[in-house]
Amino acid sequence: MPDDEPKPVKTTQQSQPWAEQIPLWKQSFKDLNSLKASGGLRVNPFPGQTYAGAAPETGQAWSAITQRAQEGSPVLQGANDLMQRTISGEFLNADVPGIAAIKDKARTAVNSNFAGMGRQGSGAHDAKIAAELAGIDFANYQTERGIQDQAMRFAPQFAMSDYQDAQMLGTVGKERQADLQNQINAEIERYNALQQAPINELALYQNLIGGNLGGTTKGTVPGQSGGNPWLSALGGLGMLGASFA
Repeated sequence: MPDDEPKPVKTTQQSQPWAEQIPLWKQSFKDLNSLKASGGLRVNPFPGQTYAGAAPETGQAWSAITQRAQEGSPVLQGANDLMQRTISGEFLNADVPGIAAIKDKARTAVNSNFAGMGRQGSGAHDAKIAAELAGIDFANYQTERGIQDQAMRFAPQFAMSDYQDAQMLGTVGKERQADLQNQINAEIERYNALQQAPINELALYQNLIGGNLGGTTKGTVPGQSGGNPWLSALGGLGMLGASFA
């Protein structure tokens, strides 16, 4: 740098808090140290249980569902048994309750007709009775097999319906458990608020005091050509002091 160029001037700027604030800040620092010494700045975890246990209904629902799943549905078991009996042909020659009376009526009608024609006891008479009874047996057989087939088809739905009561009980348990969890969460919030209260109070107090704690700032300002450099430096300090004020 040529000798004739101005040299930068080092500056030091100091600031102090307002005198009325100093005792307040000192007291707040004492309170802060006391709060730390007493453990007031330590935020402890909630000492109680933080989750809601299973409601009684939930436990009962679990037990009911487990028992049914292990034992199976008696409706489905009956359907399986009926399916096996059907496949084996057990119902092919089964006598249906009440069919005997239907056959008697059919037989009486045929006898009456053939008696009126004077052919009772003939071969045609016997064939007609056999045909009528066979038709009754076959129609009854078809109806009964259709009913049994429908029962087997709906057996899975009946079996699933066995779980409905347990599932409803489980729903009640979930609702009660959620309500218990809300109560615990509210207790945790109250606990945390009480722990934070002294810390928040001190922070609010310091915030209300406001101001700054003072300090020292060092820097440089460009030199000015011509004139006395010391006067220039003093002028720079004066401007910084005026700006701070």
